[in-house]
Amino acid sequence: MLAGAIDIGCLLAWAAIITGGYWLLQAWLPPLNTIAGQAALGAAVGIPALACFAAWESGRKQGTPGKQRYGLRVHGRRAGERVGFGRALVRNAAKIALPVFLAHQGLVAFPPAGIDGWTLAAVAVLLPVSYVVEAVVGNTAYDILAGTRVTERAGRALADPAAAEPDEVAPAAAPRRAW
Repeated sequence: MLAGAIDIGCLLAWAAIITGGYWLLQAWLPPLNTIAGQAALGAAVGIPALACFAAWESGRKQGTPGKQRYGLRVHGRRAGERVGFGRALVRNAAKIALPVFLAHQGLVAFPPAGIDGWTLAAVAVLLPVSYVVEAVVGNTAYDILAGTRVTERAGRALADPAAAEPDEVAPAAAPRRAW
């Protein structure tokens, strides 16, 4: 939970920067009371944030700043298996982008356009059902979709400690000869 709070803080900081920039440049951008304006602002916040989260999870440290702080990492189905950028992108799109997009569109963008925004907002609120799925099957819906798991650094799966294999230890490098 605390790792997620740090990650949400990163996301909110990015959104604040982009929104502030929007207000400075609003004379040249579409107005926010239109679907085009909302889509532009959402894309400016969401696309770089999604790419950044995917890069963190597929990178050397295998985790976002919150996961790194609390000793967690994202890997494939086997302990220690690195996740590629594509799988990390799918994971974060299902975890962050889809719920945020639906909630935003449902509450802010669609009501002025006459679309029933509360329907989309309800769908966005129901998406955290993945946490119920996690309690039952030991993995979140977005991790199942992406073929990933989150473990502690020691390689022990958070949901089922007995099921995970310990991380493999890399053999020590052979000493180099000085010629």
